[in-house]
Amino acid sequence: MFIVHLNTWNFVAFEKLTNLPSKFLYSSLDFWRGYLQSLAPSSLLYIKAECPDGLGSSNISRFSCDICKVGFYSEAETKKCRQCPNGTTTRQERSSQLTDCNLCVTGYCRHGRCLVVSNSLTQVPICACTFGFTGSHCEDATYYYIGTGVILVIGIITILVVVLRRITKKRRERETSFRRHIQILNDAWQISWQEIELQEEIGGGASGKVWKAQYRNIDVAVKMLINNDESQSSLEFTAEIKFMQTMRHRNIVLFIGAGKSSPQAQPFLVVEFAHRGSLRHVLDDVSIEIDQNRKIDFALDASKGMEFLHKLDPPRIHRDLKSENLLVCKSWIVKVADFGLGRLFDCAQRNRRSKRNNSLNSNNSESELLVEMRDLSEDGIGTVRWSAPELARRERYDGSIDVYSFGIVLWEIWSRGFPFEQYRFAHQVDDAVERGERPVVPDDCPEGYATVMQACWAERAWKRPSFREVVSFLENMHVEDAC
Repeated sequence: MFIVHLNTWNFVAFEKLTNLPSKFLYSSLDFWRGYLQSLAPSSLLYIKAECPDGLGSSNISRFSCDICKVGFYSEAETKKCRQCPNGTTTRQERSSQLTDCNLCVTGYCRHGRCLVVSNSLTQVPICACTFGFTGSHCEDATYYYIGTGVILVIGIITILVVVLRRITKKRRERETSFRRHIQILNDAWQISWQEIELQEEIGGGASGKVWKAQYRNIDVAVKMLINNDESQSSLEFTAEIKFMQTMRHRNIVLFIGAGKSSPQAQPFLVVEFAHRGSLRHVLDDVSIEIDQNRKIDFALDASKGMEFLHKLDPPRIHRDLKSENLLVCKSWIVKVADFGLGRLFDCAQRNRRSKRNNSLNSNNSESELLVEMRDLSEDGIGTVRWSAPELARRERYDGSIDVYSFGIVLWEIWSRGFPFEQYRFAHQVDDAVERGERPVVPDDCPEGYATVMQACWAERAWKRPSFREVVSFLENMHVEDAC
């Protein structure tokens, strides 16, 4: 006879047996099956019983189910067996507290090491995945994603390299083509010295000389720099060449080409030849009759050329506008010339000024004094008799200095005189201009013409009109005279 603790068992089945077994059968400590005699003496009942979920017994046939199985712990308050948090288990049965659930369930981390982290409320299993796997249970193979990512990155890099190589190749081809076209253009304007036939010297200054010449049976003007050690002169001469290549306007002297007389020599510039010479030359020639309409035409042509220069982006400031730098063609069209050579006089002019006092005490001829009277300003910008007051004061300037110079040119055109002729020397002109003195307006000068002339040579730069306004006024004046 044995003790049966029915109050703690879970009865699995009752089966009636016809044959009496030879012995009781035990399958485990927490599971029992055996035979009991039923109330009816003639029959036996087969009893299969086990402990409730979470409970166990050291011997179910003798003791009650009063211990907590592996994976359960005894709750302190209720004394009931509680299952460990998901993913955790205990090392052995009879666990009495939550912290005993300090092992991970077998297989919780599929590819990695499992650690249980305790906190005040529960136990948390954490997976430390081996390389190539990820996920809460290390169930995802990251090498697949890594491999896919690497392949994708390599693919993208390959595409970028191919695209960049094609772009670079096309860019190089465009640059090569551009350089080829530039070379063609350069070859187009580069002139061999052997093709130039000098005829006569027609002008010059500290920076160089100007010759009348023949180029391929065309009359041209050749401007040659004096061979000196001033590298800056060569640089600025080159800058003028590059600038003049782009200039195409009825009232701008036409650039034909440039070159060098020899590899070591200074460069020369070839432009169209103005058969009537400079405007100053035309005005000085008393044999040439210039009526009112032609005077207005001269002024209008010069103003249109200057308007074109000032409308460029960025605007081009002439800085040495005067009648000598305005050329007159056979058809009496006036064209603006010398867009930057005035600044080349700077170094040579300063050397000349150191000799000025000695020159004044000598018996200079009137022509030699006239050269001195037409000297450039101290800064090498502009010629004193045409220079705006702000240049003499060493102030900042803008395109309005050309407008001032044009006002003096307007006076030259109408009077046919030489500005400030009563003063011999540059410093006297500077002093007179500072005092507000200007050339005397001729008595026969039309009121409108005199108005625009005086507006151009205004003391303050902001009071001077733009060349667009000057052109508009002169055009209207010409129409009125025609009527």
